[in-house]
Amino acid sequence: MHGNVVMITRGAQAPVLIDTGYCTGIAELIEAFEAATGQPIAALRDILLTHVHSDHAGGCAELQRRYGCRVHASAVCRSLIEAWDERHLKELAFPSQGSSGTSSCPFETDACPPARPSARSRSPA
Repeated sequence: MHGNVVMITRGAQAPVLIDTGYCTGIAELIEAFEAATGQPIAALRDILLTHVHSDHAGGCAELQRRYGCRVHASAVCRSLIEAWDERHLKELAFPSQGSSGTSSCPFETDACPPARPSARSRSPA
């Protein structure tokens, strides 16, 4: 499956999804849901979003549009979802890559210190 998804199928009145993965993985998600639960995807009533990254929440809008699922998320997630604008994401996508459901911009960082070989990886002199 594309992205991160967890299904709760036991102990719940109806299956619950925790995150939805990428929007490009909806067909695969539906197939996995139906295989795991023995129910049609229309039985899905609730989606819990852990955070608003495309590999966790990318398929949420499509599932909600198709099946009317309730979406549960933190206030921070909600504000980000409400401000989500696909036009802005497409503007940020690399022209050579096009829009693939995710966007990124090049940047430089020195947040990671340079790697140093460990004592075990050093060759004996």
